[in-house]
Amino acid sequence: GGAGAEAMMATLRMQGNVLFKEARFGEAVQRYSEAIRLDPAGRAAEAHVLHSNLSAAHAALSAWPAALHHAQVCLTLQPNFAKGYSRYGTALAHQGRLGEAISAFERCLALDPNNAVAREAMTQAQQALERHGGAGPASYWGGVVPPHADDAKAAANLQAAWERASQAKADKERAMA
Repeated sequence: GGAGAEAMMATLRMQGNVLFKEARFGEAVQRYSEAIRLDPAGRAAEAHVLHSNLSAAHAALSAWPAALHHAQVCLTLQPNFAKGYSRYGTALAHQGRLGEAISAFERCLALDPNNAVAREAMTQAQQALERHGGAGPASYWGGVVPPHADDAKAAANLQAAWERASQAKADKERAMA
């Protein structure tokens, strides 16, 4: 523990972020996971961010149960972290849990009203719910049944919206740095 571990975690997180930006998601998962192993109880100040990033990396690999798990851990550690609800909503939506996903996006927007990504994702989830009446994961993006063409399109739109917003945020952060 202590300062040494926090410094190591920060280094691993930055390495993970670079790999994530390069779309090397499997390697990003390894870096974030390594950082989390240094702080299993999640006591470090940035622990919730690591779980959020790990959720995003799993989501990029369509590993939805893992994405959901790490979004949940993130929110357990930091219940007012808007991005955590956004990650949680995405993972829920991709597992066909649309009602819960919409609630998660609403919570994200309550904390961060200008989050265009969450707003777009919530709209997509609401449309899918209206189309399918919440018929469970098989009817949703990438479910057991081959998705309807418009579901695949919705998933692609959602992914594109996430990427645009992440890029805009990254650009803003670089400008501020």
